[in-house]
Amino acid sequence: MEERERSESYRRRRRSSLLDREIMVPALVESFTKLDPRWQARNPVMFVVEVGSVITTIIFIAGLFRRAPDSLFVGQITLWLWFTLIFANFAEALAEGRGKAQAATLRRARTDTIARRLVGGKEERVSSSQLRKGDILTHCYTGRPNGPLDANGKIIPEMLECRERGVLFDIGDGGPHLSLDVAEKCVQQNFLPDTIGTDLGGLSYNGPVYDLVTEVSKFLLLGLSLDQVIERVTLRPTRMFNFGVELGTLRPGTVADITVLDVREGTFVFGDSTGKKRTGRQKLQSTATIRAGKVYVNRSDDVANPDASTRTEEQV
Repeated sequence: MEERERSESYRRRRRSSLLDREIMVPALVESFTKLDPRWQARNPVMFVVEVGSVITTIIFIAGLFRRAPDSLFVGQITLWLWFTLIFANFAEALAEGRGKAQAATLRRARTDTIARRLVGGKEERVSSSQLRKGDILTHCYTGRPNGPLDANGKIIPEMLECRERGVLFDIGDGGPHLSLDVAEKCVQQNFLPDTIGTDLGGLSYNGPVYDLVTEVSKFLLLGLSLDQVIERVTLRPTRMFNFGVELGTLRPGTVADITVLDVREGTFVFGDSTGKKRTGRQKLQSTATIRAGKVYVNRSDDVANPDASTRTEEQV
């Protein structure tokens, strides 16, 4: 993305106030309409709370007619249950309302940001507003100019707009295109990558990329869970591209395409394109690969940024 102007006044307009009447009133109404059991069934915990609220309400009313001595206590329990349920609905509706208001503001204040799109092996320059669902924007955490953050370290509106439209975001480090500082700020704002690719080449094989498991390990350091990073190098890529064969599955009858990983504990140093170093406590290490009936075992003992690995091939 090329350079664009985003004034601070636009930033202030984009933020929706927590006490905005246009958001509060609909949220208050929705907090009651969401009492519909069909809606609450989507959240098992709150559905149980609603069932409990109904039961205690019936017991409370019956107790009033029978003049039961514990009616006041039951009434208090009933009141707190209904309050918990309605407040949870209100908080959810308020968050949804603020999100919709923010998206609407972004659409009204859209700027013409330029992206470089690769189509059929040829590069074309297009407005970011032309990127559509299924398009993939790589180098998404670059520390170079025209990156994903503004001067205050916030995600730029164009990135948020693209994600809302279904544009996908890949790391594509390649050596010069990953800043751990930028990545950390994006992760803290819940702007996670859709896939973790290396864009590995001759200039980055010996650092700072090294290999895919090292790249993935950097995101364990940044706070993603093991499940999150594994999904972003297995299932998600297979859904983004047509490889001509079925990948990303362990279904019986398919060709084996499996990597066995070990989560190493220790002290590991990770670098980025800016030359900065960070120390992590976990690193993934490939121990074996199973591909089309053959097992490839990694014999290397180097667990931190190996320059090369010695593998032997064994017939299954």
